[in-house]
Amino acid sequence: SPRHSKLEKADILEMTVKHLRSLQRAQMTAALSTDPTVLGKYRAGFSECMNEVTRFLSTCEGVNTEVRTRLLGHLASCMTQINAMNYPAPPPPPPLPPAAAFGPPLVPPGSGAGPLPGMPCKPGADAAKAYGGL
Repeated sequence: SPRHSKLEKADILEMTVKHLRSLQRAQMTAALSTDPTVLGKYRAGFSECMNEVTRFLSTCEGVNTEVRTRLLGHLASCMTQINAMNYPAPPPPPPLPPAAAFGPPLVPPGSGAGPLPGMPCKPGADAAKAYGGL
């Protein structure tokens, strides 16, 4: 019957949406495990985009007030969810033995050693590029 086929199509659509959301979560998790700064960059980009939409809607005539209100409310709700996401907690550093606390530095000053692998140490210029829109 036609009614039955419409329900099946709706079920397929619902399953597709769930699958795509699951893929999106998996991609975000993989990206965060590779580069912990991804979430901050995503937040900054979303915030900048939201500000542009707000600016556009405030200058664009002919946009239905209800549509404008619903769109901005939706974006604000998304921003709240994005801000509620947490960075993965870094593992705690191992405790230092008492003698090591007063010994010579592990890396001599001026040796050119960079940040430890996996530690997000970025120069100020890189941070300004990533977060310049805030």
